[in-house]
Amino acid sequence: MSTPPSPDLNDLQSRIQKARADGVGDPPPPATAPPDDSEGTSKGIRAVADLVGTPIVCGGIGIGLDRWWDTSPFAFIILAFLGLLAGFWSLYKMSTGNGSEVGFKRLQSEKKEGK
Repeated sequence: MSTPPSPDLNDLQSRIQKARADGVGDPPPPATAPPDDSEGTSKGIRAVADLVGTPIVCGGIGIGLDRWWDTSPFAFIILAFLGLLAGFWSLYKMSTGNGSEVGFKRLQSEKKEGK
């Protein structure tokens, strides 16, 4: 035998139904996703890597050449400076959009007239 529901349970069920009718307990609307900034972040990381990494690698090569040729700071200074220039050149190419499509940027952006 089942026991009849208690008055408290009936009261609770009626309050739940009334709250659902009023819209209480509905799931909140989906929150808008934050804008995707991964492209800007990856460009920034690449810029820092180009500006810092290139002179360090070239300077390391210069140190090795200085030890091999016994020309103390000259190869290091020249190659570190060339590495710095290469880093700035890479940053310039990245900011202007040149070099991102393996040499076809100008050809793709030109308006073509064909018959």
